Formats: sequence, C-alpha cells, structure tokens
Amino acid sequence: MPKKSKTKPILCLALIAFVPLLGFYLFQVGDAVQTSFLIKNSQAEIEGLKENNLALQAEAARTLSLADLESKMTAMNFVPIQNVKYLSAAKPLAQKPEITYNK
Repeated sequence: MPKKSKTKPILCLALIAFVPLLGFYLFQVGDAVQTSFLIKNSQAEIEGLKENNLALQAEAARTLSLADLESKMTAMNFVPIQNVKYLSAAKPLAQKPEITYNK
C-alpha cells in the first residue's frame, strides 16, 4: 500500500487560506489608492479656495476703503453735511391703543 503524502492536504489548506487573504489585500490596496486620490483632489481644491478667498478679501478691502467711498460719493454728486438739525416732536408719534372689555 502506498504511503499517503501529508504535504498535499497542507498545501491545499494553505492555498485555500491564501486566496481570500490575497483578495482582501488587493481590496485594501485599491481602497487606499482611492482614498489617496480623494485626499489629493481635496487638497488641491482647498488651495484653490484659499487663493480665491485671499483675492476676495483684497477686493473687499479695496471696495470698502474710505478713499474709495469718498470718490464714489463725489462721483454721485453727494455733498458734505454742514449743519445738522434734528426735529423734536411735542407729543409722542405713536399712541398705545386702549383695550376695552365688553362685560
């Protein structure tokens, strides 16, 4: 009677265990590559937004500057205020309504 080889069943078990592990490894590598790609794209988008934000801040500062406002006022023919007079009301401008109850 021929002697059975003990290496064949061990080799089959090792192969059965190796195939799922290889599949899991390939899945993890693919997921890591995808995550890396998303991070790189997000970082590039963040940098673009930072540059856009700086440009908008500079434009806002230029638009809201006092010299720019004064030049816009003169372009619109506004004149400076010389003498301010306030009106005063002798009696209140609004009156509280009277509430009556019917009994």
